Amino acid sequence: MFEKFGQKIQELQEYEFEVVRSRGSLALQQTQRNITKAELTEAFMEGMRDLAEEYGFDVYITKEGVIMEIGNPSVLKGIKRLSEENDEDLSGYISIEHSLVIKNLDYNAELEEELYLEELALAKEAAAAREEKKKAKIKNDAETRATKARLREQRIAQLMKEKQ
Repeated sequence: MFEKFGQKIQELQEYEFEVVRSRGSLALQQTQRNITKAELTEAFMEGMRDLAEEYGFDVYITKEGVIMEIGNPSVLKGIKRLSEENDEDLSGYISIEHSLVIKNLDYNAELEEELYLEELALAKEAAAAREEKKKAKIKNDAETRATKARLREQRIAQLMKEKQ
């Protein structure tokens, strides 16, 4: 399915690139990088078209990159429900962009992955803490309401007793 893309990756392992400094960073020579990106994008597009045929979605190439469009009836229903009368051109498709970027040579993917995973873990911890705080507030509010209700009932009972 992605044979051409895989072959292009293998070719890149042997290709004689020119290394230059670009804004203080080490990078591939811009013309070579542009050509390589175009070739990779073309090969990726071919693989995505095969995948699209197999799984039933559309694929397009734009200046942003390869775009998958996946039709979704619930999205279309939501659009019809929320759209204005003049929004008839909305289709109910989810568009997903795949943009290939050739990073500078001083980019450390392993380190970036570690940082990203740490950030995800911290975000997950923060979300769990917010959820616990929310649960505690709900519990506290319920206890406060229950206490107020008991005090009110006691006061009513006391007033009833005094009336007798």
